[in-house]
Amino acid sequence: MLFAQAQANAAALTGGGVFAMFGVSPTELLVIGGVAVLLVGEAAILRVSCWLFNKFAGGPGSPGSVPQPNFGKACVIALVAWIVQGVASFGVGLAVGPGGAAAGANHIIAMLVSVPIAFIVFAALVSTMLPTTFGRAFGVALCNYLILFAIVVCIGIMIAVLGLATGGLGR
Repeated sequence: MLFAQAQANAAALTGGGVFAMFGVSPTELLVIGGVAVLLVGEAAILRVSCWLFNKFAGGPGSPGSVPQPNFGKACVIALVAWIVQGVASFGVGLAVGPGGAAAGANHIIAMLVSVPIAFIVFAALVSTMLPTTFGRAFGVALCNYLILFAIVVCIGIMIAVLGLATGGLGR
């Protein structure tokens, strides 16, 4: 009897019982988890961006420094930035129009136009949500983009090294 119950529990667990118990599919859980990880990562990058800008501005206590947000406030800033930047990028996509989807050049132009818009939006949000000026927020946004660029370069190098090591590149 105990063995039969253990088999029934194992079957329920492997058949999606855990996910069904919470009313979430594995795909939804993966998406929600992925968004949460990216949000936490962007919040951490924002905090490091403020720290880096303050190093350039003369230290955390200097008159030109930016206040360091706590982690919760950094998460809120990152979430609001994602939402506002998404709306702005959607607007750029609408401006390109349906013909832009057929022509590759218009798509590239839309992407190139949306990067400075996202940069300005992020700087405006930082200046609004932290008690700082737009010029200092612009510096924080620049530090943020430099850190993101360095992360992308490091990931690209790791992928290239992995591809060369496994023979996937160069054929």
